[in-house]
Amino acid sequence: MQATEVTADRRTGADWRLDNLGHLSLEYKRLHLLLDREALWMRQPSELHNGLQPQRAWPGVKNAWLDANSLARRRGFLVSDPECQALSARLATAESELAASRESLASLDGPPPSELLVRRFRLTSFERDVLLLALGPRLDPSLAYKLACAQGDVDLPYPTGELALRLFTSDSSEIPAALHSLQPHATLRRGRLLATGEPPTLFAEIGVDERVAGYLLGFNHPSPQVEQALDRMPEADLSGTQQRTVEGLHRWTEDRLAAGQPPCLNLYGQPGCGRAAMASEVSRRLGLDLRRVRLPALLRDLEDLPAFITRDAVFLQLALYIEVEDSPGAETESGPLSALTDAIRTLGTVTILASRYPLPINIVGLSVEAPRPSRAEQSVLWRRALDSIEPHLEGDIAKEIDALVENFDLGAQAICQRVAEAAAVQSELGSSSTFVGRLRELCRRRGREGLEAVARRVIPRQTWSDLVLPEQTEAQLRELTAQLAHRRVVYADWGFGEKLSRGQGISGLFTGPSGTGKTSAAEVVANDLDLDLYRVDLSTVVSKYIGETEKNLRRVFDIAERTGAVLFFDEAEALFGKRSEVKDSHDRYANIEVAYLLQQMEDYGGLAILATNLKSNIDSAFLRRLRFIIKFPLPAVEARTEIWLRSFPPSAPRDAMDWEVLGRLNLSGGNIRNIALNAAFLAARERLPISMGHVMRAAHREYEKEEKLVDKNYFAAWIPDDLNHAAANGGRA
Repeated sequence: MQATEVTADRRTGADWRLDNLGHLSLEYKRLHLLLDREALWMRQPSELHNGLQPQRAWPGVKNAWLDANSLARRRGFLVSDPECQALSARLATAESELAASRESLASLDGPPPSELLVRRFRLTSFERDVLLLALGPRLDPSLAYKLACAQGDVDLPYPTGELALRLFTSDSSEIPAALHSLQPHATLRRGRLLATGEPPTLFAEIGVDERVAGYLLGFNHPSPQVEQALDRMPEADLSGTQQRTVEGLHRWTEDRLAAGQPPCLNLYGQPGCGRAAMASEVSRRLGLDLRRVRLPALLRDLEDLPAFITRDAVFLQLALYIEVEDSPGAETESGPLSALTDAIRTLGTVTILASRYPLPINIVGLSVEAPRPSRAEQSVLWRRALDSIEPHLEGDIAKEIDALVENFDLGAQAICQRVAEAAAVQSELGSSSTFVGRLRELCRRRGREGLEAVARRVIPRQTWSDLVLPEQTEAQLRELTAQLAHRRVVYADWGFGEKLSRGQGISGLFTGPSGTGKTSAAEVVANDLDLDLYRVDLSTVVSKYIGETEKNLRRVFDIAERTGAVLFFDEAEALFGKRSEVKDSHDRYANIEVAYLLQQMEDYGGLAILATNLKSNIDSAFLRRLRFIIKFPLPAVEARTEIWLRSFPPSAPRDAMDWEVLGRLNLSGGNIRNIALNAAFLAARERLPISMGHVMRAAHREYEKEEKLVDKNYFAAWIPDDLNHAAANGGRA
């Protein structure tokens, strides 16, 4: 395949097809003369025919012409026989006409298809002649008689490999290369340009299928089975960093093509980082159109479809793009990657593999990470995409673009898609703030599609007014929120991002007993910043199988990176723990898992929060890598009283409450909210306003649930019946 050759539209016109048919007529004029001359030789009595009638020669002795003496006699006959001399003179004239026709077509409308095949498949002149011989009976039925005469057998009215060897080789030195061209692993048959009968011997019929015949006649349409396996690629803009990377990839692929080595390139990175856009640009610079291969369709028919795809890729000047689902350290001994390797070897064209991580496939010539656009480059990409909307948005959209960049880490293709989708669903663009607000919601929804498969979305409803925390705890929370809100100023505008050897992620540990407000605090932060909140239960992420925990964690962070969501890892003690002495591989790998999680949190562009009830179980070396450690203590009496006051909505019917009595109950904020809700259901069942009796009954049940020791006299005035039940059980509620 020639990297610089572009298929022009002029080659599809009716006039050009007529010119091509005229050129083919000259090709077959030459073939007729070759067959006539060979028929003269076959009519000569010699030991080759073993004394039999030429038309009934023995198939078993026909290969005697491969003998050096027989070849010498044949050459002598073709030179000395008067009829052969006349035919040879006419052959010379026909070949001169063919050369002139090739030059004329190339200068006016481009080379004829037969010559394009020579260039694109790097065919020899012998292979080109074999293809035209195989096509002949489809175009000229009169060839059947001459084919039989040239082979000395009325049962052979079709082209064979043996006939091709005699017609298109001039001496014995050319025979080995010609024989190689007819083998299954050679270009003609491997690329499905030539079809042979069964068994595939030298005397089996050779032909071409409809796709090859149509191409040689000037009709270049993909095969139906190939068309169903390929998709067109959308165009997208590229960042400056990606353009520079594309320049290097273009040089590498051009060098491989020039050396006759169809390149296989692996572009890896997270979906949406611009892999497809970069692949499209590399292909465009090579003069090729990029098509996405549907991998399931390819793997279902690995025997034939790869060869048909590569044939059409050469005919249509395509590069192939294959997205591979993979994971770090994926095995290639068996399974889809192994099958894919075999398919790519068969494809033999420019192939670009897209994956999340570098592919461990030996067929890959170069693996390059697709650089994700920087925040500044994303701002430019958003501006270009938004400016392409007609009519233009009203007002200055700089602030809205800054907000989009802060919250969503997207590549060029994803940005273009989001803007196009938002414009499609909004008939009137209106003001910039209105449109960008809808665009932001669309970006969120697209990100949720992947993230909700690995985490549970929490709709943040809590606000700062709902929190009742110690002053120091709330101050730390506000500081954490401020860092997330102003990270662009500090990292980008002030240049601190260039000084960081590690990632720019903001990580925090919320530690404290259950029910002290850790989840509520995460809701408040997400709500204040207008971000999605996802809760990840680490107990479902951690796996006993080595490597699976890292795979699960990376999947969570990779998907979340595109949405800017707040990640809340609950039950962190399921993974963290004191680093014990390494006694076996499992101890060593447990430490690796913890380090891997912390690394991902540091590299994550958003906010990742760990929550645990048992800070004392976490190694101090791990704690040093967290930016914030915020303690959530059990509330004091004043705080509990405030929580009680805020636990009942203003619209809920309520009798007078003794807040002092309630505040003395040693409970967490979570317990208090449970009691308030249960008391409301008790009152609703009795069709009464919520009373102190309902609250104390619910509180007693909460103590019983938590297995706490209680003073029965404390509840006696409110729920004597329940206290009698408690006394019968040893005073334990």
